[in-house]
Amino acid sequence: MTKRPEQATGLNEIIGANRARITEMKEVSRLSEVEFEAHRVVHPLTRNKATLAQFNELVQQLSARRAGSNFVVGVTGVVRGAGASYVAMNVAAALAAEHRRTALLVQCNPYPTALNRLLVPLSRYRSDRLPGL
Repeated sequence: MTKRPEQATGLNEIIGANRARITEMKEVSRLSEVEFEAHRVVHPLTRNKATLAQFNELVQQLSARRAGSNFVVGVTGVVRGAGASYVAMNVAAALAAEHRRTALLVQCNPYPTALNRLLVPLSRYRSDRLPGL
């Protein structure tokens, strides 16, 4: 079944409009060192070298168990305020700081946590804001 020319043109218009809107999107800026420190996120230039070393050691141990392949880590707290968000955030940061590594942090806690203050709300980037997708 081939598309009629008017269908293809309408699709091209939608794609063109979406591309124009995408180019208008703002880049999400990285946090400054001061902001990383304020949110207690480890980073290579942190002043808290002991905490950075502990999270790097944890990441090395997790990586060693998977022989360098990808893996999933679940972090949860037994009680509210146990620090699960802090640990999850810093494990992800330590993983992402390694060369040739990426990290995806997924928060499943329905209640507000430290991550809510730090991470950019994804609702700004939802695809339903781009008509036609």
